[in-house]
Amino acid sequence: MVWHSLESEDQKAVLKEMVQGIMAPSVLVLPTNAAEAITRKNGLSFIDMLRPLSNVDCSSVSLHTTREQPYRISEMRVCFCEPGDIEQSPPELLDMSLEAVVKASEPSEGQDTGQKGETAPWLDDYKQELERGLRSSEHESLHHPLACLLVASVDEPDLVPTMLALSAMENLPPLFREGGIDPNMLKHYVLLQDASVEGAAGRGEEMVRGIREAFGGSACSLLMVNSGGVSSSGGASDAPPPPPPPP
Repeated sequence: MVWHSLESEDQKAVLKEMVQGIMAPSVLVLPTNAAEAITRKNGLSFIDMLRPLSNVDCSSVSLHTTREQPYRISEMRVCFCEPGDIEQSPPELLDMSLEAVVKASEPSEGQDTGQKGETAPWLDDYKQELERGLRSSEHESLHHPLACLLVASVDEPDLVPTMLALSAMENLPPLFREGGIDPNMLKHYVLLQDASVEGAAGRGEEMVRGIREAFGGSACSLLMVNSGGVSSSGGASDAPPPPPPPP
């Protein structure tokens, strides 16, 4: 939705939300099955656990335009995506989904058609669906990932080869193999450790040292997850509440 003049704060807020959603830089998340199994104990995938953290405070970050002019933004949104999110839909499927959007907005018999004079009530939803369907096109690089999180469990054998396999070209979405996306993006390695396992912290720190020796001093982080409670990144738990204290 675009306005010729933004007269109200509500209009500005809606436009800001739209721009932040469309212009959000993407981070590709590649977890192993073992890493997913840890977060699934809380009923969440790893990427579900990250999404509440997608709003980033940028108040201390100074940006520069192409002309080196300083520019400051107060906040930024990051889009965490899975490999399936950056696979382009076939044109015929996109046409079908766009047609469904238009049909869904058609009023049934006797239904109020909404605002008087509104000739295209489906337009906003249509634009959103079109943008979603084209975001992984060869010509559309706005949603191409700028960085990648490679996630494994500390209990997996041969962690270094496991991490290398995650980012191997044959395991990346087709646009990487076709040359549409540069595979040489910033990579950060995350090791998941179930905090409920005895001796978890010591083993996790040992594995982190091994990954840092292989990929760089600041390239790896350890994330402790409580499989029976709230995770260290804010995920909710499916565990039942504790019983009340005895009288």
